[in-house]
Amino acid sequence: MGKVPAILDGNLKLWESGAILLYLAEKYEKKPTLLEEEAIVTQWVFFANATLSPALFTEEKRKTEMPRLLAALNQVLQNKSFLVGNNLSAADIGVASYLYYAKILVPVNYNQYPAINSYLNSMEERPAFKNTLGKR
Repeated sequence: MGKVPAILDGNLKLWESGAILLYLAEKYEKKPTLLEEEAIVTQWVFFANATLSPALFTEEKRKTEMPRLLAALNQVLQNKSFLVGNNLSAADIGVASYLYYAKILVPVNYNQYPAINSYLNSMEERPAFKNTLGKR
């Protein structure tokens, strides 16, 4: 499809960041054990790709949808470190990636969303983040 990101894992060719995240979580046994939590992770991955990304990177939607979505996300993150459960998941990687890219590419300012700011700052401190997105 000529899309980035994409991975080649053996004979598997896979594109679309959400599909890649969910595949890697399954392959490396990093998905929740409860079906309900797995569904919530999937929901957040879909949210990142289909809802959050357009709201951050489309100028018109940035004015209309972004404030509403960021206020809701800020509320969700108010008293927790991760979107689902007590550990980093594909949900966090998807959502934090778009939040970070918007911060450096658009730029979007999260100062009025303290929980998002704190969440993103903690993600940026992770060694894996520093070795990937943090090098941009």
